[in-house]
Amino acid sequence: PVGAGKVTSLLFTAEGAGWIGTDNAELYHRPHPGAPWVLDQSPDLRGVVTEMAESSAGAWFGGRRLSLTLKPRDADVDWNPSPSLKPAAIDWRPLVVDSGDNLWIGGGVILGMSMGGLLKYDGQDYHRFDLKDGLSDNAVLSATVAPDGTVWVGTANGASHTDGKVIQPLYPADGLIHREVLH
Repeated sequence: PVGAGKVTSLLFTAEGAGWIGTDNAELYHRPHPGAPWVLDQSPDLRGVVTEMAESSAGAWFGGRRLSLTLKPRDADVDWNPSPSLKPAAIDWRPLVVDSGDNLWIGGGVILGMSMGGLLKYDGQDYHRFDLKDGLSDNAVLSATVAPDGTVWVGTANGASHTDGKVIQPLYPADGLIHREVLH
């Protein structure tokens, strides 16, 4: 179903809807299993979608030259670029949603200003974590949520984990095999 671009991201929701992002700024959507894949023509997604995450509110999209954007679950509601993060970032990644339905975002760059670090969005407000909060580095490269709900991030200088309040860094001196944690 995908055009000439290489696949940069995939998301399948709990209901079976699917999304495929490509490196030539195309986003394909399948509303339910068995439905055909269609190219999404949303004007709010005019960048390369490299990250996708599902929350109770809907599907979140981020990437290169792309505003952090929510596609609400309500089929009658159109795309919703995040008002606080509307300027197109060079990169918003990674995106993960924790067990409390908080969206975690690796900071990007907006208008030449670094937004490095880790952002936590609870549906109302953003909270930024960075080196002074215990993050191992402000360049967040990867993220995942452990079965116990702990958010883990890989950075350019180690890894960190958080319960949403306190961040604990890990460095090569703590036993990490490599300084950069990409995946």
